[in-house]
Amino acid sequence: MVALGVPLTFWLIGAPARRMAVRLDAVTPAELYSRRFDSTAVGILLFVVFTAYTLPYMVTAVKGAAVTLSGVTGGQIPQWPAAFCRYCGRSWPLWQPPWRSAC
Repeated sequence: MVALGVPLTFWLIGAPARRMAVRLDAVTPAELYSRRFDSTAVGILLFVVFTAYTLPYMVTAVKGAAVTLSGVTGGQIPQWPAAFCRYCGRSWPLWQPPWRSAC
């Protein structure tokens, strides 16, 4: 019964939301509801709520990358520069050759 939860959710909620997003030319959920209710305040409120909701997951990803890089190098690269470089959006900048730009 639980295995049907995700497909049913996509079928009951996702498909109609996708059709509405195409019709309203919306990309994000906050934009979808903002255009659906014709209210900028709703869009801003949902943007803040969605960002606050996903912030812990983003921080966990950065921390996980820093711990992994520090562990792989045997502690030669401490966690704080590894986290900084991961946060910058670079891909393993401390391992690049010197002629390429690092962080």
